[in-house]
Amino acid sequence: MYEIWLGINIFYELALMYLPLLFVLFVVWAGLMVYAFQKKAHWSKGVKGAIIGGIIATIIAFLVVPGITKSSLSELGYWFDYVALLGIAAMYGAVAAALIWPLSSPKAR
Repeated sequence: MYEIWLGINIFYELALMYLPLLFVLFVVWAGLMVYAFQKKAHWSKGVKGAIIGGIIATIIAFLVVPGITKSSLSELGYWFDYVALLGIAAMYGAVAAALIWPLSSPKAR
C-alpha cells in the first residue's frame, strides 16, 4: 500500500512542477475545441483518429520515458515500476488523443 501512496504523491508533485506546461496544454486544447465548434465538427467520426493517435502516443511514451529519465526498460524490476510507467505513458496518450480529436473530426454537413 505504501508504494501506491508514494506513486500518487510523485504524480501530484510532478503535476505541481509542470503546472505552467499543463496550463499551456489546456489553452491549446481549448483553442482546438473552439476551432472544432466553429466548423461544426462531426465528433463521432473523429473518435477513431483520436484513439489511434492516443495508442501510438502511449506506445512511444512507454518506450521513450525511461530514456528521458536516464533509465531503461531493463531496470524495471518491480511490478509497480511497470504500473507507474504504463500510467505515465497512458497520460501522454490521453493528452495526445484529446489534442487530436478536434483536428480529426470532419466538418458536419
